[in-house]
Amino acid sequence: MIIDFHCHLYDFGKTLSEEIAKAKLQGINKWISTALTPDEFQWHLKKGFLFVAGIHPYYLENSEFNFDSYLQNIYNCSDESFWGIGEIGLDTRNKNLEHQKTIFIKQVKIAMELDKPIIIHSVKSYYEIFKILKTFNPKIPIIFHCFNGSNEIVDLYKNFNAYFSINNQILRKKNAGKILEKLYLSKKLLFETDANYQRKDLFNLRNTLNQVAVKLEIQVDDILSYYDEMCKKLYEKKSR
Repeated sequence: MIIDFHCHLYDFGKTLSEEIAKAKLQGINKWISTALTPDEFQWHLKKGFLFVAGIHPYYLENSEFNFDSYLQNIYNCSDESFWGIGEIGLDTRNKNLEHQKTIFIKQVKIAMELDKPIIIHSVKSYYEIFKILKTFNPKIPIIFHCFNGSNEIVDLYKNFNAYFSINNQILRKKNAGKILEKLYLSKKLLFETDANYQRKDLFNLRNTLNQVAVKLEIQVDDILSYYDEMCKKLYEKKSR
């Protein structure tokens, strides 16, 4: 099993079927897509892809949709394709950090009540998010998407059920090998494309797996076997 742990299938529009077909040729057979608005939420329910839903820290308080109504729809959703809450978190590029914290906390509470994983968007906010999560001490899986941090950050979350999902971005870091080795050995490493948001193709997930195998100086079959185990662990835990 190869799961793309974070992507935006809605954004592909008319090319989605073609992208899915290309990814399947590379052995990728499941996607955890992301719904960030009520319209995207309804689209995912109709399509049947595994998905997470939530309010991104990008959205301002006076956004174009009603936050409380959207969160209520998420809370009430019993569809089998609804996998978790995300992407949620904090982004220090926006100046409304206190508002972001309020929305983030609401969504963490929903995830805990529903016993669903959360996928976190963090931009220069790992320590702020840690303070919030420490207050609630959630047992649910916590997945940091597009992780590009350090081993210090990995250690910070060692007492949580935390995982770190990476794409090609982290491979540009000088110490990428050490970070990847720590995640791999501790079984905290997941993979994603973040497509189409970052204009990446879905099949590029396999390329990332191959490059990580090179960085870790292991065989591609070893990383594929590892990732199959990780995917089954998280997917089957949720599915029981």
